[in-house]
Amino acid sequence: MDRTDATLTALLGAASAGEPDALTRLMPLVYDELRRLARSQLGHRGQGATLSTTALVHEAYERLARQSHLAVSDRKHFFVLCARVMRQIVIDSLRRRGAEKRGGGLAPEALSDEEPMAAEQSSLLALEEAMRKLGEHDPALLDTAGMVWFAGLEPQEVATLAGVSLRTVQRDLARARAWVADALGLPP
Repeated sequence: MDRTDATLTALLGAASAGEPDALTRLMPLVYDELRRLARSQLGHRGQGATLSTTALVHEAYERLARQSHLAVSDRKHFFVLCARVMRQIVIDSLRRRGAEKRGGGLAPEALSDEEPMAAEQSSLLALEEAMRKLGEHDPALLDTAGMVWFAGLEPQEVATLAGVSLRTVQRDLARARAWVADALGLPP
């Protein structure tokens, strides 16, 4: 373990113990990785997402900082948590945009030629719901799939982080893919 990894591990432990400034000291060490994670999150969203990479990283930091302590056990767990928070921020943004397009609580007006919520956005919301259900069914499977699909990690990186074989990760990804396809009513 190099010095940066040791410092990261110590800061994650401090954040888990509720030390108030641990997350602030942790961020410079992981900022570049979080930007890569945010780019990956936004890359999956296509034109439907209006967030920038920087805004997504900063919003994720703010959400994490509002917690009294981070219940993370290691580096892998921290990045899985960050990926999940970022994914939720993007989904919340899409839901808000969809609500605005449907009136957002304003008084009804005459119909116009405005498009309803884009099919891409509704597909992403359906995918988010399927992922939520996968997490209820098998949280570990959701973590593995999330690290590859949303965090942009390679299966070999996930295997190394999780301490399992590459083949195990590949099998888990196939199971997750089949489960989500079934939940979306798609052919396997």
